[in-house]
Amino acid sequence: MLNQLKRDLLKLKNPEKAKILSGFFKTGKGQYGYGDIFLGITNNFN
Repeated sequence: MLNQLKRDLLKLKNPEKAKILSGFFKTGKGQYGYGDIFLGITNNFN
């Protein structure tokens, strides 16, 4: 089930959005978000 969820999320990834969204977090070497992977998936709970 977890593997299916991962596959589903990877189908939704948006590299352009991921680049923009990752800019909101400190992802440089030694910073708290270093190594985080951004897929560019947003959530809308309307």
